[in-house]
Amino acid sequence: MTDSGALIQKILDGDTEAFRELITANQRLVFHVVFRLVENPADREDLCQDIFVKVYQNLQRFKHNCKLSTWIATIAYNTAINSL
Repeated sequence: MTDSGALIQKILDGDTEAFRELITANQRLVFHVVFRLVENPADREDLCQDIFVKVYQNLQRFKHNCKLSTWIATIAYNTAINSL
C-alpha cells in the first residue's frame, strides 16, 4: 500500500490525526487554487473549509488512478469554479 493509501485507510478507520496530516500536507495546494480563482477573502476561507469537508466525505471514492494531491486539487478547482 502506498503512503497515500495507508493515510487514506487510517482516515477511513476514523483516525482524526491522519486527516489532520492530510490537511497539513495539502493546505497550500488548496489555498493556491482557491486564491487564484476567488477574490473575496471571507469566501476563500469558507471554500477551503468546504473543500476539505468534501475530501473527507468522498475519500472512499478515491480510485488511486492519480496522485491524491491531484484529486484534491480537482475538488478544489471544481468547488471554487462552482462558487463563482
